[in-house]
Amino acid sequence: MFPKHIKIKELIPLFCNPENTRKLFSDDLLRPFLNRTVRNLSGGERKLAEVMTVIHSEAEFILLDQPYSGLSPIFTEKVMKMIKERSKEKGFIISDFDVQNLIEISDDIYVLHDGSLKRIKDLK
Repeated sequence: MFPKHIKIKELIPLFCNPENTRKLFSDDLLRPFLNRTVRNLSGGERKLAEVMTVIHSEAEFILLDQPYSGLSPIFTEKVMKMIKERSKEKGFIISDFDVQNLIEISDDIYVLHDGSLKRIKDLK
């Protein structure tokens, strides 16, 4: 998602308003990466920076495809908490095979099967 030669601290303001930019700049998990270029981040660090930036962007609806893929359990927990908090202000559509993490943060769950969506009312 991000160009590889630009520092994270230069990319975040392109997506986020000043208030959310300050939030991300002061976040303990993201702060160590701010002065590094995307090229110099591990896959999980890059994914964390991208997902956190998108979650805090100005978009009213966010589509996340496998947002936890490549993240450590600590990063996954942090992202889930952010999604839950921000879902009060904006809509999220998340596609993932990690069903357990989706159940924890979802209001509604659908399964795509044979070209149609089926709402899951009972998790059993």
